Amino acid sequence: MIVDDSLVPVLAKVKDQLKTVQHIIVAGSGDASALGDTVLRYEDLIRGRVAGFAWPDLDERAAAAMCYTTGTTGDPKGVVYSHRSIYLHTFGVGQASAIPITEKDRILAIVRCSMRCRGGCLSRLVVRRGLVMPGPFLQAEPLARMIATERVTYSRPCRDLERSAAFRGAARNDLSSLKIVKAGGAAVPLSLIERFHAKTGIWITQAGA
Repeated sequence: MIVDDSLVPVLAKVKDQLKTVQHIIVAGSGDASALGDTVLRYEDLIRGRVAGFAWPDLDERAAAAMCYTTGTTGDPKGVVYSHRSIYLHTFGVGQASAIPITEKDRILAIVRCSMRCRGGCLSRLVVRRGLVMPGPFLQAEPLARMIATERVTYSRPCRDLERSAAFRGAARNDLSSLKIVKAGGAAVPLSLIERFHAKTGIWITQAGA
């Protein structure tokens, strides 16, 4: 099991119930003592390894990844993505005529793990766009600070973020760099869209529901 160091306290509570787990690998340099002294560190495992990977010859329609959602917008479901679908989606989203962002933009990745943010994150790497990863800090205040300090131009909506937009103009909550806020999944309430626009001049775009 590979776990981010921010989740160590949560995992420690159920560690003894995980009878089939033989090794726990912690990514990050945070305190992992709550998991015991047999924990492995991700950076230690890859240190000194030869860079590169011999990619196998795979069928492009073979399964590449599986994601599961608990049913935010419907019944719980699992979805299998093929290598082909991920590739085509990535390059489709990566065209500025599809979503008007280019290599000059900086994107804040706020999305549910079940969605994998597959096209968005991968396309950002393909065209060398700036990618800001918030980690566990998904509350309004830290997100507003990230937008201000990293000069984020594109973001997914955070339903609490519009509260921080009221402080626009203050150095620590300056949202003036934002150009696009794009939503997917459950529809964003019209009232939130209107409030956010009134405070920032930006319309939240509903991409799909």
